[in-house]
Amino acid sequence: MLDEYGNPTGERRINAREWYEMFHQSPKPERVEQKFLPDQLPEINFQIPGKLKQAYIFIKRDVHAKLSNAQYLIINLLESPLLAFILASLILYFETGAGGSDGYVFSQNPNLTIYIIISVIIAIFIGLSVSAEEIINDRKILKRESFLNLSRLSYLSSKFILLAVISAVQTALFVLVGNSIMEIQGLGWHYWLILFSSSVFANLLGLNISDSFKKTVNIYILIPFLIIPQLILSGVFVNFDQLNPKLSSTKGIPWYGELIAARWAFEAIAVDQFTNNAYQKEFYTFERIKSQATYIKDYWVPEMTNQLNKREQTTDPDEKKDIDQLIFNELVKYKKYASTETPVEIQMDAQSFKKQDFNGLQDHLKTLKTFYIKLFNKADEAIEARKKEMMADKGEAYLMELKETYFNESLERFVRRSNDLFIDRLLVLEDELVQKFDPIYMIPSHPFIKAHFLAPVKNIGQKSYNTFFVNLIIIWVLNALLFILLYMGALKKFLTMRYTNKNSDNQISSSD
Repeated sequence: MLDEYGNPTGERRINAREWYEMFHQSPKPERVEQKFLPDQLPEINFQIPGKLKQAYIFIKRDVHAKLSNAQYLIINLLESPLLAFILASLILYFETGAGGSDGYVFSQNPNLTIYIIISVIIAIFIGLSVSAEEIINDRKILKRESFLNLSRLSYLSSKFILLAVISAVQTALFVLVGNSIMEIQGLGWHYWLILFSSSVFANLLGLNISDSFKKTVNIYILIPFLIIPQLILSGVFVNFDQLNPKLSSTKGIPWYGELIAARWAFEAIAVDQFTNNAYQKEFYTFERIKSQATYIKDYWVPEMTNQLNKREQTTDPDEKKDIDQLIFNELVKYKKYASTETPVEIQMDAQSFKKQDFNGLQDHLKTLKTFYIKLFNKADEAIEARKKEMMADKGEAYLMELKETYFNESLERFVRRSNDLFIDRLLVLEDELVQKFDPIYMIPSHPFIKAHFLAPVKNIGQKSYNTFFVNLIIIWVLNALLFILLYMGALKKFLTMRYTNKNSDNQISSSD
């Protein structure tokens, strides 16, 4: 106890006897019997769900996470229509003033080609931006769930499905706003299919880099390096035959151009917009015949005649051999090209050239030119007859309204390459002649898909298929390859391997 000054004393407030009595009066605890653990653990009822169930759970979790993020929803829903509005509004050109038209006319808008390629680039950019952080943001969750041995395929499939749905909505809003402002009629579904497919390509590309890099900042540094090649190698801003000659070919698209999704997407939309609009499809077949006739009578026949004359004049056996090979190759190519266009009696045979029948070949060339002049005139007459028929059926103003609504003059100049005044319309190579104008009317010769830029069809075996659908399939083949690489973690393994090798080299250098 304490005294009146707060100092401790030797006296106790409760003595030992009282503590003893309190202990014996308190209730005694019950004796607990010792329990022994069983020899076997109880059965565990938990089982890992199937892959489809896992994918469903992953999707459900992602949907809830995204719906709870208001900023994410607002940005992703407004981004594409806002960009479409800005793009279409800025390039909605029409002439004003005393000499201008009464207002905007679709056929006279010189910026349709720019609208198509920028739309493709925007679709790719949005697809990249929406997917670039998907896996890297889940890294902590994935680490926590790694002991469950969940399916990687289910997880990646859930990401792909959810991002594809988001991209479908974004590209639909873009097409709805952009095409409405630009007054592009009748091809909305085609635009959406290509832009959606391009955006899915970007989704998978973004998932690959999100799976491979450890920091978000590295991903956003990398995005420009993925976008810029899509612009350069799209075929719009730089012609494929005007690239570095050491890295490309004047004959066609270089191999690395075949890997560019923007090129396939732009070509699909541009070709479809030109050939399948309500106005041009009425005359496309006749225009193609006119273009082929123009090439034969105005370029091919004169150049072949010129080569024969050079052969007669030269005394150099090597030069003569090269000319012989060029002429022979062209005759072989021509037989395939014109077998359905010219009568049998004026078709030229490469075997006759082998027999040194040069006079006969000269006569054939003259006859051929005459035939194609007549063919050109017949096709031109057929176009005029069709126009008169349409005007007689639906009125004189109908044809003009149809052209102003569906046809675009700037796109025509681009797909025919008539806007390039300095282009060589016929390119003379060592072993062949290459047509460099009207690619939209040229039928490719390669038997499997490969073709010149802006070809109207692609060959698969003996059959030709519409460029739009072939290109659409190619984009989805690229998408499938990206998904396989994502599932395998190929990029991540490659980067890890390079980093490991670099560290090993540094350690060896340090030890030396």
